[in-house]
Amino acid sequence: LPIHSAMAQEEDALESSERVLLILDSSGSMWGQIDGTPKYEIARDVVSELLGGWDSADQLGLMAYGHRREGDCSDIETLVPVGAFDYEVLNGAIQSTRPLGKTPLTTSLRQGAEVLGYTQAPGTIILLTDGLETCSGDPCATARELGAAGVNLQAHVIGFDLGDEDLSSLRCIADETGGTFHTADTAGELTEAFNAVIETALVPRNVTIRALDEEGLVVEDAIAWNIYSTTEEETVRVDVALAPEFMIALEPGSYRVDAARGDTDISRTFDVPEDEPVVVDVIFATGTVHLSARLASGMEPYSAILGWNIFPLADGAPRVATEAGDDTTFTLPAGQYRGVVSSEDLDVTFDIEFIGGEVTEQVVDLNAGLLNVSGVGPDGSETARHVSWTVYPAGQEGARSVAREIRRSTTFLLPAGSYRVVGTYQGEDVEFSVDLEAGASLDQRATFAAP
Repeated sequence: LPIHSAMAQEEDALESSERVLLILDSSGSMWGQIDGTPKYEIARDVVSELLGGWDSADQLGLMAYGHRREGDCSDIETLVPVGAFDYEVLNGAIQSTRPLGKTPLTTSLRQGAEVLGYTQAPGTIILLTDGLETCSGDPCATARELGAAGVNLQAHVIGFDLGDEDLSSLRCIADETGGTFHTADTAGELTEAFNAVIETALVPRNVTIRALDEEGLVVEDAIAWNIYSTTEEETVRVDVALAPEFMIALEPGSYRVDAARGDTDISRTFDVPEDEPVVVDVIFATGTVHLSARLASGMEPYSAILGWNIFPLADGAPRVATEAGDDTTFTLPAGQYRGVVSSEDLDVTFDIEFIGGEVTEQVVDLNAGLLNVSGVGPDGSETARHVSWTVYPAGQEGARSVAREIRRSTTFLLPAGSYRVVGTYQGEDVEFSVDLEAGASLDQRATFAAP
């Protein structure tokens, strides 16, 4: 199924937890003291304690900069690769670092993204620094570039004992990657900052979204994704991505994903339940749907010329297909769309799905009836000239008409409901009311004084 619960073969992949890289500042300024204790010792002890309670399901790695050589902007090392959580290995690496060198934030950020494989899978960077860039880089611009190219790469920044420094470049790193920014001036505040990141940012990614080809394989090229939260009140974009497959953390609710691949745009809706991972497959293949209409459920197809139009789900998106006839067939890229079938006096909106590689039938219930009106003279014979017919909704004074026609006799296809009908002939108005049921064909005559 294009959208399905991942409780079978997908379960293991979806339950793979967060991939996190800690980047720790070991520059010379970390020798600075707070209440008589070097900052690097405070940071080392806080992180060590946090690791003791870390979710062992996470994949966690460690990077440090400035810990080996003075004045060397290339002094950046992955101490522990991102992999299965191992407290002893991680803590041992943290305890071994000593502050010495520069603060190459820009290069560390880029290397950290590469360690996480940011173009291939989601990942999270937690960067602890007690200073700004000292190696002529532009961390804000780099964060913007990584955020645009990455698969849900988020960088959370914790500024430690920054004093009166201009924090805009650090805050920008978080803003450009969808991360969070925190400051801390004491050991207690540093613990709170780390906990805030862990509690609010490291939410398990419970939804996998994939672009598939006709054979059900993940495509190799980039897909432009926009994910929206949809409610009765509003539609709000909650995330974007570029990779053909990615994971995202979403709260329970209703969503729409728009996917663009070259000139092909596909929309799909899906629901996220409580405590259950979900896979959303968007199939880039064509599907065919044969459409017909009937007045009401259980009736034979309605035979009359109707207008058929197909639109993407996105609000305001232009029509992608149109045809006229009592029935019609469309072939479009697989996905969910909004259809509208129309006659002169009726518009019915319906949901339609094109399934890649399949031909399906869909009958649209118009929930409508036929109102047949005719004008006759005093002798009961048809009027000599045309009658002007106007149909209004019943019980709504001043309401606009819903249908008009100038003929001796005519048939209106109208939604089921109550109406007020006015026939005008030779200056005379004849008015009557009708209750039209779905599937009904109702005959009404208006008798006029003039022949």
